[in-house]
Amino acid sequence: MDWFSNLPYEHKFTYSEGLALRFGSQSLIFGGIGLFAAYLFYIGAILVKRLDKPKSATQVRSMEGNLSVDLDGSFQDMRNYLQEEKEERKESKPSIWAQILKFLSILSAWFAFFCFAITPSVFSGLHVIPVWSSILITIFLFVIMYIALIYWYCPSFLKNVKSHQNLRTQTFYRKMTITSRLYRVQFGIFLSFALLYSITVPLITSDACFSLFNEGYGSQFLSYKISTKFSRYLQIDNVCPSGQICHLYATLPEDSATSVILNVHTGVDVKTITIGYGVQSSQQQTITANITAQSFYVDLEERGARYVHSGILTGLEPNTTYYFEIYFNSKMQRNGTYLTLPSEKMERNILLAAGGDVGTDEQAQVMTARLGDYPIDAILVAGDLAYDNGMRSCYYSHDLFIGMFETLNTKMNRIIPLMFSVGNHDLGFSAFQETKIDITQNIYYTFYPQHSKTAADGTILPQVPDLSERLSYYYHTLGNSVHLTLDTGYMVGYEGVQEEFIKDISKKFIDRTKMANYHVPMHPTCFTPIINNPQVLVDSKKYWAPLFEQYKFASVFENHVHLYKKTFPIAGDVAVKEGEGVVYFGDGNWGISPNECVGAKGAFNSTGLLEAYGHENHVWLVNITQDTIHHFAINSTGQIFDQVYNMTRSNYKL
Repeated sequence: MDWFSNLPYEHKFTYSEGLALRFGSQSLIFGGIGLFAAYLFYIGAILVKRLDKPKSATQVRSMEGNLSVDLDGSFQDMRNYLQEEKEERKESKPSIWAQILKFLSILSAWFAFFCFAITPSVFSGLHVIPVWSSILITIFLFVIMYIALIYWYCPSFLKNVKSHQNLRTQTFYRKMTITSRLYRVQFGIFLSFALLYSITVPLITSDACFSLFNEGYGSQFLSYKISTKFSRYLQIDNVCPSGQICHLYATLPEDSATSVILNVHTGVDVKTITIGYGVQSSQQQTITANITAQSFYVDLEERGARYVHSGILTGLEPNTTYYFEIYFNSKMQRNGTYLTLPSEKMERNILLAAGGDVGTDEQAQVMTARLGDYPIDAILVAGDLAYDNGMRSCYYSHDLFIGMFETLNTKMNRIIPLMFSVGNHDLGFSAFQETKIDITQNIYYTFYPQHSKTAADGTILPQVPDLSERLSYYYHTLGNSVHLTLDTGYMVGYEGVQEEFIKDISKKFIDRTKMANYHVPMHPTCFTPIINNPQVLVDSKKYWAPLFEQYKFASVFENHVHLYKKTFPIAGDVAVKEGEGVVYFGDGNWGISPNECVGAKGAFNSTGLLEAYGHENHVWLVNITQDTIHHFAINSTGQIFDQVYNMTRSNYKL
């Protein structure tokens, strides 16, 4: 698991803030260590000097301040004093050890300073403080370093000048002025560097992205792929060029048999689009309806800015192939086909691909491509899609994520609809944090509408909801089944509104086989407090499990743990016979590195409720027929690596 999972569950930080605190505090700690080391080396150098040969009379006179110095004297006098002091030092060259210790002291001091100086850029890069604040703080740190350097370089004949109590400030200022003039070139270089650093470093490190399981842009650091606005400017072309479509994909509203949401990303100059569609026949492709999509400007940096257009196609016939065209700038820009899912009458079987924790690295790409070997009708990803960690600066992670499924669509020669639920790496914080975010600024909510607009009286409208109206829990009907997508304590709690939602949808579709999906598991393959918030187990078993059992849910898909599992049928937290309990599949290991469950003695299947479990990267395929449901998992070679689990639908009717 990544470092985010090691944060205490009671913290209220987003992952971006947590990273800033982590790396910022580390840089301060290292700076403190460097400062302490510099002091020790400096003391060591002094002690070594004192152990050297006895000082000459001239040295003693100078070091004791007996040299007559007038601070108001001419600058040339000061130069002469400095030259005399340099000659004295040449006469009594310190030992090699004293020189080494002095060098280490200087080196440690500079190391400490740069650790301190980089800290403001860490906080501004991770969106904790504004960039202008970082610049001002860095300048302040350089001012402190400037004063320290002046004191360091201040000749001993100036340091030893006594000042009257009422004139200490003026005397100190005069000493500093004289020293800076004596070393004009050196301090000029320092001030130029300080100004350049204070401005450029905060700017270069601004809008940092710390993504995971991402083989895209940026540099690898620990488990993260890091990029900044500056590095992306050098590495990435405009994702959505002017006048072009850069993404086209489908998500599902409530009724998958008669409607679909088409999502189109375009350049910022394309502010509206029209979608025409009609039934595709073997003889012709006729457009019989047109809609104007709802368009949202996504204000990302220059390389990522775009319009997202989402249009809901309604009044479709079940199990029918539709042809569609996308228009803007007075011409057709793209076309494609879409196959609606069957109705409750089950005109044909449905094959659903289900999993979670995808990412965009090579493993994710291979696993996603394997779905093209099967006649997939819909794809469910239950959380942790692109591992952008809720950072808008990681937008390109979603571009890579969407691109994987567009490649699959090309292979399948049609658009396959996507169903998503929210995970911690989509929002950028863990469950039960009670963190408040502006969902209109979150990429997950912006890119992937998952339900229709709802009127005040609860009526479903044939419209895509505004960004502020989008929810983290919803449902989709797939043939003779209904799938509930739930939120495991991120935006809403387990109790209350989601309890009522489960009851209402279960009663509304009482004759359909019921399934659910969400991110954090109720029955994890591997349990440790680091991987699973213990409160999730308490609330999920208290509020959801009784409802799943009461309304006879057949399958529940869980994720987050990065392992593979299938439970026995469970009721009352014990294993029961098939048809008498709920089967939980998981555990979110689509395209990322499996969790080793390190340091959790006896954690694998500690409850004894798992029938199968392991480390295999996988996707669950669910074949829904008129009378049965078949579950089987495929690995990255596309092969079924475990037995097929069959359910009889009649066993799950109320």
